[in-house]
Amino acid sequence: MELEKRSNLSLFLRTLTPSPSSLVVSFVIMLLIVGFHFLLLSNQPELFLPHVAGESSDSQLTTVYQSSVLGPLDNLFGSDFLGVASTALIWGFAGWIVYSLIDFGIASFKEWRTSDEDIAYVGKDRIIQRPMHQQTLVRLGLRAVIGVVAICGLFVFRPMFSFLFFHDVEFLRASSAVSMVYHATTVIIGWLLLMHFYVVMFRLFAFRTRVFGEIIR
Repeated sequence: MELEKRSNLSLFLRTLTPSPSSLVVSFVIMLLIVGFHFLLLSNQPELFLPHVAGESSDSQLTTVYQSSVLGPLDNLFGSDFLGVASTALIWGFAGWIVYSLIDFGIASFKEWRTSDEDIAYVGKDRIIQRPMHQQTLVRLGLRAVIGVVAICGLFVFRPMFSFLFFHDVEFLRASSAVSMVYHATTVIIGWLLLMHFYVVMFRLFAFRTRVFGEIIR
């Protein structure tokens, strides 16, 4: 019994710790988020140009930057095609979420019905009916709680999202290498912690110690 408790504790602690694959994926996602935010911030040349040409950037470089970078960005984000494509993407993502929820509900209902009708024979003269029924209900309830926690996390972490985006701006405004390193380190650690929270939520939801690891139960 003590060995089983120790084993379950080690598996749970393993679920909370990052893996090399989760760190790599989280770092790539962080680069995409920060890179896209910097792309949006490039619409403010007073933030971007000083890091390219120094404080004494001439008007010619400013003109080239506005015509080659800001102009295409304005045309892209102001085009009707991008509006239609983004709307279709959002509705497609919403439809995928609805479909996933319906599919999860149907699969959970079938699992519950199967466990409700299950019969197991234990021992010689003893019959246990529905042995998996209670475990199925506990598992479905736990997954529902984890899903609610993950969704609530989006609202709870909103101040942290704003805090990290603020540090992106401060990174561009930094006047010293030490300040740039501080803001960059804050952004990297903050995004990795946020994404690791959702990695752990996914592991608990899937009952896995790793995203590509063994099943806990």
